[in-house]
Amino acid sequence: MELTFYHNGELLRSTELHISAFDQAFLYGEGITEPILVRNRKLLLAEKHFDRFFRGASTIGLDLRVTEKIIEKTIMTLLDLNSMNDCMVRLIATKGDSSGYFYEDVHSLPTFLMMTLPLKFFSEKLYYMGVTLKTSSWRDISPTSFYHDIRTLSAMNRRVNYREAKEEGNFDSLMINIEGYVTQCTGSNIFLVKERTLITPDLSCGIFPGVTREYVLYDVARELNLDTYEGFILQHNVINAEECFITSTEAGVLPVAACDGEKIGTGRPGRITKMIQEYFTSWYKSTM
Repeated sequence: MELTFYHNGELLRSTELHISAFDQAFLYGEGITEPILVRNRKLLLAEKHFDRFFRGASTIGLDLRVTEKIIEKTIMTLLDLNSMNDCMVRLIATKGDSSGYFYEDVHSLPTFLMMTLPLKFFSEKLYYMGVTLKTSSWRDISPTSFYHDIRTLSAMNRRVNYREAKEEGNFDSLMINIEGYVTQCTGSNIFLVKERTLITPDLSCGIFPGVTREYVLYDVARELNLDTYEGFILQHNVINAEECFITSTEAGVLPVAACDGEKIGTGRPGRITKMIQEYFTSWYKSTM
């Protein structure tokens, strides 16, 4: 199926879309991206996603000259043109064209791309049985070394760690910062459970502030009358947790059954994790 994309004010088929070889995202990874889940033509947690997207644009000096309403309207047009009701939207904004030389400060118009991708669902078995993690051999990037609170296009470190875990049969890598504290996984945030308390790394550890993480921490926990704690977590805390799960826009809530070959809890999704999964299932269905 050939998809239609939005690119710098035009609606183009994939065969018509061309990105410049001099785009600074292609040459240097200078740009931002944001995924938004759409169910039954409704953008889920749109306000939070847009806030992070525009904050990221401002951080790296992008003047996109568009509003949330314009983006939403364009997404609806793309849904119509691509015959979709459910999809994963990806917003991508870059610094635009450069001269091709690193030590030249080029001020060009941003490149702005919007795409709607057919939803790819994870296996139901993963939600029922849980996934496994492997502690990465690399340290996570310090929040004092680079932006950690926006989703930049510079994802090499996360992709390398992800592949390292996959090569050994795991779903993802568990990341540890230079101080020895757990931060996140390569594409998701991590939660531990102790009795009725959700425990997750503090933002100061250098974690990416995921939209789904925030939703679970502040909205879902309140609805389910769960306590929450943001703090400093060591690797052994993960393995010794009663329950563990990870959250992301793409995966929702995925239970973690084991880390580094050690079972977490019973090695199956725990009671609190199941409660949160059920809440998400009901929430998704309410949008359909």
